[in-house]
Amino acid sequence: MRQYIRHPSSMPIEFDVSNSERHIEHHRETLTDVSNGGLSFYSSDKIDPGKMVHVRIDVKPPPFDANGIVIWCHKSGDGYRIGLRFNDDEVAYSLRMIEQICHIEHYRGEVLRNEDRTLTSEEAAVEWIDKFAASFPH
Repeated sequence: MRQYIRHPSSMPIEFDVSNSERHIEHHRETLTDVSNGGLSFYSSDKIDPGKMVHVRIDVKPPPFDANGIVIWCHKSGDGYRIGLRFNDDEVAYSLRMIEQICHIEHYRGEVLRNEDRTLTSEEAAVEWIDKFAASFPH
């Protein structure tokens, strides 16, 4: 049973995987969803559960930087969906901010598709906060 509600995203994510003591592989892929407990992302490479991964998401300064542990890896098309878990309370707070940014960017895209209005990220944030912040899950 899932402990946290997942929120869809399509933000770029950078991550590093240590494959030996001296070799670190750097990747740039797409964040697929985020929750209080962790996130998942697409990877062209398989990453085994138990591996430590450092992720970076360029959101408004400062960027989100954290270490997580791979808890699952599922084949998906030509690549893999990777599930990461974080155990740090500060990381959980930062993930909450990313959840909100994902919702705002999703709202921004919906407004463009449904109303043919182009909003900046800041304009979308103001509208989203006014309409939805009170009902955003705690």
